[in-house]
Amino acid sequence: MASTIKSDFIQQFEKIKFDIQTKNYANIYFAYGKEAYFIDQLQHIIENEILDPADKDFNLYILYGKDTTIPDIINIAESYSFFGNYKVISIREAQELSLANFDLFEKYFQKPMSQSILFFAYKDEKLNSKWQALLNKKTSKVIKFNSKGLYNYQIPNFIEDFAKQRGYKINPHITKILADNLGTNLSVVTNELEKLFILVPSGGEITMQIVEDLTGINRQYNVYELQNSLAQKDIKSIQNITLYLASSDERSSLFIVIQNLFNFFTQLLIYKQNNKRKAEAELLKLMHLSHAFFLKQFQQADKNYSISSIINIISLLREYDLKAKGVGNRSFEQQELLKELIVRILKS
Repeated sequence: MASTIKSDFIQQFEKIKFDIQTKNYANIYFAYGKEAYFIDQLQHIIENEILDPADKDFNLYILYGKDTTIPDIINIAESYSFFGNYKVISIREAQELSLANFDLFEKYFQKPMSQSILFFAYKDEKLNSKWQALLNKKTSKVIKFNSKGLYNYQIPNFIEDFAKQRGYKINPHITKILADNLGTNLSVVTNELEKLFILVPSGGEITMQIVEDLTGINRQYNVYELQNSLAQKDIKSIQNITLYLASSDERSSLFIVIQNLFNFFTQLLIYKQNNKRKAEAELLKLMHLSHAFFLKQFQQADKNYSISSIINIISLLREYDLKAKGVGNRSFEQQELLKELIVRILKS
């Protein structure tokens, strides 16, 4: 059972996308936030789907914040479009735009030209106070979109949805392995998925063999399988996976292990406290799980860890996160830290 719950900002993104594709335009779109992926997607849609190809040479203006001024933008917006119904002005890297003459925006936002569509790609989660005050004024002609980014637990669902939209099949086990190894930067995630799509026929299934061949993620020795082995307390498997991960040349691998194990044991604590009194659907929501498939792992772990041991492990993971960052640990040795952490988890 897949979770259909989506973040508010993703629902807003999909509504904006739908409205543009059905020609229900706003006059001003202001996209900002820490996740560049959704901002880039809106930028692509607005620059490519509003105007007919023949109109783009005359009515599409692509500007860059550091190379333009507010008076320039207003002059273009207030001029009439050539040979078409609309004019699109896209301001990329809008966070670098000088705020001199900002009062011109304040006037224009109150009464924008009906034939002009402005798009601001502001790639920063912190808005300047002038922008904040202007965008807080509610009007149907201005759409503000905050691209907040996704949490770790939301990435498997994103991968599944992205693959389905492109016409590919992928099972929950593989989405979780990919999510654990690729992180939360959606540009990185989608780039890796695009590489996978090249190797799979349209409508085909992304298999673990394809993932392993392209990304180098080992089907036996990865963070997800480490979680599985810890859930079962399979000592031999835990030792083998730990040695493999510890020998990785990437310094970031320790941080990936700590982050994912922290999420796993936090979810296990939620499961242990709620599984006997909550329905499955509610439990999935509490644990931020996209599929009931993942509950099997927690059902197994429930037999092997007490609440006190889980709390102790979460504390250990916080401690080793600091050590991995060099706090109270001058000689950073990833291999030894990871081995030490896993031994202490098993003793908890």
